[in-house]
Amino acid sequence: MPVPPSIDNYTVPGGVKLFFDNGTGERDLGNITDLDIEPGSEELEHFSNRSGKRMKDKVIVLEEKLTVKFKFDEPVIESLRYYFKGGSIENLNAGTGTVTDTPVTLTGTALVSLGHYGISNVVVKDSQGNTMTQNVDYIVDPGQAGVDGRQVARIGRLAGGGIEDGETCTVSFTYTTWQQQRFPIAGASFVQGSARLEVHPDAGRGLRFDVVIPRCLLKPNGSIGLDDKKWLEVPMTLEALDDSANTPDAPFGYYVSYENAA
Repeated sequence: MPVPPSIDNYTVPGGVKLFFDNGTGERDLGNITDLDIEPGSEELEHFSNRSGKRMKDKVIVLEEKLTVKFKFDEPVIESLRYYFKGGSIENLNAGTGTVTDTPVTLTGTALVSLGHYGISNVVVKDSQGNTMTQNVDYIVDPGQAGVDGRQVARIGRLAGGGIEDGETCTVSFTYTTWQQQRFPIAGASFVQGSARLEVHPDAGRGLRFDVVIPRCLLKPNGSIGLDDKKWLEVPMTLEALDDSANTPDAPFGYYVSYENAA
C-alpha cells in the first residue's frame, strides 16, 4: 500500500475470521457478526506546582490490558461450551457409520477434510486401485468426536510416497455417530488458550492484518437473546493474558500487517 496520504489506505473491514486454540488444536469460531479490539491501560500521573499552578510533568503506566469483544452466530456445541463454561461433551446414543471408496483429490501435502468426525479403519487406494500405506504414502488426522468436541477428520499425501501430486484416490473409513450431545453447564472454569484474528478484506477495500494473541481467556460477555425475528448471536470476550515467559518482546502478542504484500 502507498505511503499516506492515499485513498488506497482507507479500509472497510472484511474477511474477519477468529480462531481459538484451547490446547487441542485451532478451532474456527465461525461467522463473526461484530468485533471490537480495545487496548487499555491504567496510568499514574504526577503534577508539579512549582510554577504556581499544577502542571502534569510525568506519567507512568501501572497496568496494561487488551480485550477483544465479539459475537458469533453459529451456535454449535463446541462454541456454546465456551459461553456456558461447559464441562466435557458427551455423545448420547453413540454409534458408528461407514464410508466406502469416497473420491478425494490430494494436492501437495495439504490436509483435506473428510467431512466426518472420529474416524478409524482407514483404507486409501490410488487411482489404479492399489492400496496405499499410512504414514508412508499418506497421513491421517482422525479428528475428534468426544469430550473436547468435534474436529473433522483430515487426510493428506506425503511427499515422496506413492500418491502423485493432484491424484484422486478413494478413501474408506469408519466414523463416529450420535443422536445427541450434551455438556454440564458451569461444569468447568473459563477456557484459556491462544487466539488468532484475521481481517482480510477483498482487493480494493483496504489493508489486511492479523492480531495474534498467544495467551488469553475466553469468557461470555452478556446475554443470548432468543428473538424469533432476529438471528441468534452469542456475545463473547477474549482477554489477553501476559505471556512474557514465552514471548518477552510481545507479552500480549503481535499485530501483523500485510500492507506491502503483493
